[in-house]
Amino acid sequence: MKGVDARLVNKRLRRLAGYHRLHQKKLRHLIADYLDTIPSMEMGTTHAADSMDAILQTDIKCEGAAIDNYMKALALLESQKDDLPYEYCKLDYALKKIIRNDQAHIATLKKLRGE
Repeated sequence: MKGVDARLVNKRLRRLAGYHRLHQKKLRHLIADYLDTIPSMEMGTTHAADSMDAILQTDIKCEGAAIDNYMKALALLESQKDDLPYEYCKLDYALKKIIRNDQAHIATLKKLRGE
């Protein structure tokens, strides 16, 4: 990235990436320890962007998609509530916390974009 604000945007994007690494670690822990299964280590879809605005717009779109996926997971979790009496509270709390964080990320990205 180049431009007057590139350093600020780069710093913020690195911070957001750090949060996403923590989310990934938390989800791996929850899936493995609470649901007694092995999480997929598949590489997700990658997106190319050639300008600061395109990068921010792509990140906003990806954050929204992630929130949609977490909301689907919450709905599934809710339907399995009776089968997961001890795990439900931990999983529900963790997913909602990640959703709140990602919503804050969208707000940050929009602010960086000037929206």
